[in-house]
Amino acid sequence: MSVFSVNSDAEGIRAAIAIACKDVQEQAFGYALFDVEATQALGIQIVASGGDTPDPEVNVWHRELRELTFAHLSEVAKLIKQQDRVEDIPLPAFKDRLRLAIEAGQIERGQVPRKNLG
Repeated sequence: MSVFSVNSDAEGIRAAIAIACKDVQEQAFGYALFDVEATQALGIQIVASGGDTPDPEVNVWHRELRELTFAHLSEVAKLIKQQDRVEDIPLPAFKDRLRLAIEAGQIERGQVPRKNLG
């Protein structure tokens, strides 16, 4: 399972924007934050690997949760629910944040579908 290791809410939003901007977004979307230490305590193997987003820094944060069982997935879902850190990004906010990321040089404009830019 592909995840991104972030240290703040701002990094979580940055990662969500970088992931979402690869595909045309036509509605709000969400993401979830959960504690890596709790994940490690479940015995889940976490391996650093390069991400595949248009944001090179976000790609460094990419991790894979490997050798997951159904029980592991269930426990991760419980962590997400317990920590109640599921966030939604409305489409107008996505487009604003994407524009700012492009202006800041975090994301290369040419890697983003045109529909996400308008």
